[in-house]
Amino acid sequence: EIQDLRKLPVIERAYPGAVEVVAGDATISRLMVQNVLHPNLSEVYNELLTAGEGNEIFVRGGETAEGLTLAELASQRPNAIVLGLLHPGPVRGWRVNLLPDTGTVIHREDRLVLLARDYQHTSAEPKAEALPLLNRTSAPVQRPAVSGAHRVLVLGWNRRVPTLAAEFASYGDRLFELDLVSAIPLQEREREIQRYGVDLGQVNGRLLEADYMVEEDLHRLDPASYNTVILLSSDRIGSGEEADARAMVGYLQLEDVLSAAASRPQVIMELSDPDNRHLLYGHNSEMLISPMILSHVLAQVALRRELRVVLDELFTAGGAEIQFRNPHDYPLPASADFRLLEKIVAERGEIALGVFRGKPDERGRHLQMNPPREQYLDLREGDQLLVLCVGAEY
Repeated sequence: EIQDLRKLPVIERAYPGAVEVVAGDATISRLMVQNVLHPNLSEVYNELLTAGEGNEIFVRGGETAEGLTLAELASQRPNAIVLGLLHPGPVRGWRVNLLPDTGTVIHREDRLVLLARDYQHTSAEPKAEALPLLNRTSAPVQRPAVSGAHRVLVLGWNRRVPTLAAEFASYGDRLFELDLVSAIPLQEREREIQRYGVDLGQVNGRLLEADYMVEEDLHRLDPASYNTVILLSSDRIGSGEEADARAMVGYLQLEDVLSAAASRPQVIMELSDPDNRHLLYGHNSEMLISPMILSHVLAQVALRRELRVVLDELFTAGGAEIQFRNPHDYPLPASADFRLLEKIVAERGEIALGVFRGKPDERGRHLQMNPPREQYLDLREGDQLLVLCVGAEY
């Protein structure tokens, strides 16, 4: 694990053997920016990238399905979703091929990428019913064009802020306005930004000096005028518990300010201690527990090193992305099970992953990922479909 992605070439030169590098700051920054672009994505992270219950991404050797097509592979794994393949690179490493044609034949040297609740679900079950998957050759669903700048207010400061600004800048076709607010003196923050080589002009960035714990300062910032507000966990306070306490008090104060506003921005809160996530049940923000996500990513990559390139593909600009879609964008009948949803979504060149409910269940969860294929979806107003698709042009 490294914090500064710019040191990657140094590590690769210094160590001649097999090495996988997980850039901690860059990983969290990528997840945050994707969450800004696709609201509610934090619940997907909290399922796929933490060690709790639910689904994970698994990588298996091609020898377990050599000679099969992806459609045949899927028909033998009724409790898993086939996401794609990894092909050996020309020199070393892997070429990621998510969303391939279902007629693609699997070779021994390939790696299979699957979504499942348990590793045993990625093994063959020969008696399974064949799945009605089609070749993904039709035009995908057109996303509505984005107009105007996406205004983002970042409250708090930690060492990831320069990386976060750089990640926003990587979406070159998308217009942002990034206001970075902290009580830390401007000169100190400017030095950190310059040391990282970030040009705030690319994201119309401003460094503002204010303390969001002071009600007058928070009112003056007018958080309701932004599209997204991000509350960061500070790494300059004695412990993670203290940093989380400050972030949560700041969040409650932010809620007071927003309660009187006509419109409400998306709110993303970063915490350090996973034990604190239960303190704000019923909250209106999205929550990321950075250390827990990083720990799980490191553990997953340690168990199956090829997983790192899959995560890089899913959570960076371009390539395959996980997105939410309106069910009305697809010709779904009134009563449809998940198997039928897979077929209809596949005709648009996408992979169905599940449903995001408009109303949470008794545990406060909205996401139903990889449900049983015979389960009727019972879609209601406010529900969204979760799909894997080619990344939108921003």
